[in-house]
Amino acid sequence: MREHVFRAVVLSRRPRGWDVLADLLTEELGRIEALAVGGARPLSRLAPHLDFLNLVSVRIVAKNRAVLADAVTLDRFAPLRAERASLARGLELAALVRALSPVAVPDARLWDHVLSSLSARRVRLNETARLLGYDPSGARCTVCGGAAPSYLLTATHEFVCARCRVQVGKNAVVCIT
Repeated sequence: MREHVFRAVVLSRRPRGWDVLADLLTEELGRIEALAVGGARPLSRLAPHLDFLNLVSVRIVAKNRAVLADAVTLDRFAPLRAERASLARGLELAALVRALSPVAVPDARLWDHVLSSLSARRVRLNETARLLGYDPSGARCTVCGGAAPSYLLTATHEFVCARCRVQVGKNAVVCIT
């Protein structure tokens, strides 16, 4: 049983009974999933720290899977949370990173980009997509073939334009302009 301590940004969390499966972006390991045992219980000490877009210090115990043993919030990015539009862009950033970045592949440029975007309250999803290997500048819409698509389908990794966006489900689309 090995313990590791990392700084991480909480990208998402999904309940699994009384446990929580947290998606974390770390500088050292890239994107990882860690199980917070009892993290969904009403009096859990981990629950407040595993809020979306928190910068946390986590202690991970490697057993059969990564188990989150402890978490402490370092930054909640209060200026980002204060404005609804900024928070929405931050959540889109987290969804884009979660959908497109591979598990356990560290990327220092992506880590720096996510931290600077959240702290500066200036989220540029086109740069995020570019860092993840999806450059929208030379792309075409996969539905109509039109130039300059402004949306990315995270499920299929295809670009679509604003007109064709209505043909696909809203949950699978991230605006990258």
